[in-house]
Amino acid sequence: MKKSMLYSIVRPIVSILFKIVYRPKYIGLSNIPKKGKVILAGNHKNNLDCIYLMSSTKRQIHFLAKKELWKGPKKIIFSNLGLIPVDRSKKNPEAVNTALECLNNE
Repeated sequence: MKKSMLYSIVRPIVSILFKIVYRPKYIGLSNIPKKGKVILAGNHKNNLDCIYLMSSTKRQIHFLAKKELWKGPKKIIFSNLGLIPVDRSKKNPEAVNTALECLNNE
């Protein structure tokens, strides 16, 4: 999966707004490498986890998200942001392979 132009546009805007409104405290940012493979895992404390992670680094993040979110216009937006749909009702090798492809292309 290649880098998303939409993500490159949306991330700085969302990050600035998020930082102004929520004033998050980031701990351990020095542990995120500037390049190379990395996995960031949100703990799902709330629905803003993905924005919190996006605003923590300038690197593009490819999120795994339940396939039920891919409906209507969200399908186009999510696909163009580099999100990966996951079917949680069964084994989902396609999602795993796409995630590995993203990881290996770093």
